Amino acid sequence: MPKYSLIECKLRRYFYLGHEFCIYVPPSIRTSFWNEHHHDDVTGVRIIGKIVKKNKTEEINSIVPIILKIKKEGKLLDDRLLTFALAVCARFNLEPCVKMVADAYAAVSTICTDGLKLLMFVKFIKLVDNILFDQGFLTNTSNGHGRGFSKSMTNWYLKRDPLLTTEHIVRNKCYDGWSHKDVMKLIHLHSTEPCRIMYIVYTLSGIEKVEKLFGSKMKDVCIEDSDETFENKQLKFIYNFLKQVESIKKMDERALRYEIELNRWGKEPEVIPREMLKSSTILTSLVMHLPLEKLLENTFFFAKNRLFHNSTPDVGLWEYILRFNNPILLKTSQIHPIEPFIQYAKYARTCINILKIQNNIMKKEEANTVSESIDDKLKMMIKLQKTPDKEEVVIQPTVENEGELFNEETQTQNQNDQTCDSASSSSNNTNHRKSAQNLKKSKQNSTISEKVESRRDQTSLAEATSEDNLRELRVQLADTIHRLSTLINNSQQINPVSTEEIVPDVIQSEVNDVNQNQPSVLYLIKPPPKLVDQLVTFLSEDLVKKTCEVLDPLGLRIMITYDSRLCMKRSMCACSRLISVHEAITLIILSLIYPEKLENKPTVYGLNSDINASKEIKIDYNQPLTFSSLESVLFKKPDSRGGSDSTDSDKKDIPEVYPHMSFKWAKANNKEFDVFVFLGNNKMNLRLFKRNMKVYQEHFKNPVKIILLCLNGKHYDQINLGRGNTLFIIGFDKNVGKLINSFIKDDF
Repeated sequence: MPKYSLIECKLRRYFYLGHEFCIYVPPSIRTSFWNEHHHDDVTGVRIIGKIVKKNKTEEINSIVPIILKIKKEGKLLDDRLLTFALAVCARFNLEPCVKMVADAYAAVSTICTDGLKLLMFVKFIKLVDNILFDQGFLTNTSNGHGRGFSKSMTNWYLKRDPLLTTEHIVRNKCYDGWSHKDVMKLIHLHSTEPCRIMYIVYTLSGIEKVEKLFGSKMKDVCIEDSDETFENKQLKFIYNFLKQVESIKKMDERALRYEIELNRWGKEPEVIPREMLKSSTILTSLVMHLPLEKLLENTFFFAKNRLFHNSTPDVGLWEYILRFNNPILLKTSQIHPIEPFIQYAKYARTCINILKIQNNIMKKEEANTVSESIDDKLKMMIKLQKTPDKEEVVIQPTVENEGELFNEETQTQNQNDQTCDSASSSSNNTNHRKSAQNLKKSKQNSTISEKVESRRDQTSLAEATSEDNLRELRVQLADTIHRLSTLINNSQQINPVSTEEIVPDVIQSEVNDVNQNQPSVLYLIKPPPKLVDQLVTFLSEDLVKKTCEVLDPLGLRIMITYDSRLCMKRSMCACSRLISVHEAITLIILSLIYPEKLENKPTVYGLNSDINASKEIKIDYNQPLTFSSLESVLFKKPDSRGGSDSTDSDKKDIPEVYPHMSFKWAKANNKEFDVFVFLGNNKMNLRLFKRNMKVYQEHFKNPVKIILLCLNGKHYDQINLGRGNTLFIIGFDKNVGKLINSFIKDDF
C-alpha cells in the first residue's frame, strides 16, 4: 500500500473526485447538488490556499511536483481539475510562493499536452484570479497576466515540434470563449523560424495570408528530394497539412470518405465540418478509425444521424459492432462494463421518455383543454380550412421544427398500440390565414392539400353545439384523418425518394365551439424513433460481457452488501436518470465478481426490510454469468405467499434497511474481508454503521476499506461520510466503476 503525505492525499482526492473528502458526485450534477462552497473550483482554491496559509515553504513547494507525479501515472479519468490546480499554483503572488509559481508555469508544457488543455489553462487563470481575490489571497484583480504567463505560453507554442503544434492548434481551436488566436494576440507571439511563422500567420490571418507568403516558395519544394533541406521539407509538410484542412470544407461526401479511409482524418473528427457529420457515409468511415472509447461515447450521436438506419443499414451497424471484437484494443481502451450499458439506456430508453411526455401531454389536454400546453418540439398542426362547398387540409409544422417534422429519427415501433383521440380547437381566422401564407412562402414547410366535398354545410357546423352534434363532428374529423393518412401513403408510393416513412402514431385534438368563422385544428404528436434490435442486444449484453472479460482481478477479499428489495426497480439513479437502482447494483456487482478467480469470488449479502430475512446470496458460477442472469438471482420475485418485500412495494413510505448487519454477519461467521461494498439508495440507516465497523476491525485486527453508494441521490447522513478509509458515492455515471477500482488499488 503506497504511503502518501497528507498534502498528496488531499490533492489526489480532489483530482479524482472533485472534493476535499472521499465523496464523489458526478460532474454533470455537481453544481446543482452542492452549494457554492463545495463547487470544485472553489474547493481547489481552498485546498491549496490552506497549504499556503501555513507558510511552510517545503509544503508549498511540494504541490507542483505532486501534480507532475499524478500526471505521469496516467490514471486520472479527466485532467481538467489537474489543469485547474496548476492554474491556482501559478497565480499566488505571496513571497513564500515564488518557487511554486515558477514551477507551475514551467510545468504548463508537461500538463497541457494538447491545444484544448492549453486553452483550459488560460481560461482557468482568469477564473482563479477572481476566486483568490474573493478568498483574500489577492489584494486586487489585475487585468494583465504577467511575465510568467507570457513566457509559458510562448514556450508552448515555440518549443514543441512545429507539425505537432500545428495539429493541436487546428484540432482544438477554441474553449469556452478563448481561442489560440486570442492567446497569440495576448502574448504578442512572433518567431523567426519559417515553420512557426506559418502556423502563427494561419491562426491570426487565415490560409489566404499563408498562401500569399509561402505559396510560391512551396511550389519548388519536393519532399522526396534527398538534396532538399530538412527545414524546407518540414515547412512543406505543414503547408500541405493546412491546405488539406481547408480543402475539407469544399469536399463532397465521396472525396471526404476517401480521405478518412486513408486514415488521415479518422482520428481527428474535430476538423470535419459539422454538417458533413450528418452523412451516414461519412459516419461509417469514421467508425472504422475512431478510438473505441470515443466511438462508444458517440453512439447516441450516430443513432440520431441514422448511421444504423441508412440506405444500407448493415454496413454502418456491423462496422460499429466489429470494431469492438479486438480484445487487445478493448483492454487498452479501458472501457468499463458500466459504459456500454449507459449508452444502451440512452439509445433505447430515450424514445420511452418521448412516449411518457406524449402521454402526459394528452392527459393535460383532456383535463385542461388548452392546446398551447403541447410541447412545440413534439407537435405539428393540421389546419382544416372550411368553406361552404369545400374544405382544405394543410399540415403546418411548428417554427421550431421546420424541415425536421418528418425526420427519419421519429419512426415508431409500436404503431398499432397507439390510441387516436380526435377533436377540434378554437383559433383565430386572421392568424390561420397568415400562417397559411407564410407556409406557402417557406420552402422547408411540407404542405399537403386535399379538396373534398363537405359532409355538412357551414350553417350546420355553426349550429353544432349539442353533445350529439359534437359526436358527429368527431366522426367527421376522424374520417378526415383517415383520408389524410391514405393521401400520405399514396404520396410515398408515387415519390418514395422525397418522402420518408411518415406514419404518425398519436393524434391529439381539442373540441371547442365551431362556427363558420373558425377553422378546425388537429395536433399530431411525432412518433418516437425506431430501434435496431441488434444494436440494443450488443450494447446491453454482448459488449457488457466483452468488457467484463478484459477486467483485471483485484485479488482482495470483498464482501458486497446490497438492498435486495424489489422496490429498487422503481427507484431511479441520480445523474443517469434512465437507469434504475437495481440495474446499477447489478452492473457494479457483475464488474466486481466477473474477473475474480473462482476461489476468491466476492461474498454477496442481500438486505431486506425484515432483518431476519437478510441473507447471503448464492450464485451458481457453473452457469454463464451475464447481466440478465445475475439480475434474476439478485432480485428474485417473492413467492405467492408474499412477504415483507411484496408488502414494501405497495407502501408509499418504504422502510429502511441496515447495512451494519453485514458486519455482524461476517463476524458471526468468522469471515475476514479487506473491502466492504454497500449498494442501495437513501433508505439505508447508517446510525450504527461506524460503531459496528470499528467492532469488526478490532475483532480481526485488520483495517478495512468501505465503499458506500447512495445511487438515487442525497443521503441525510452524508455530512459524516467520506472520511478515513471510506469512499461515499452519490448517484451513478460511467466513472463509478473505475473510481471503485482506483479506490481499492489506493490510487487516492
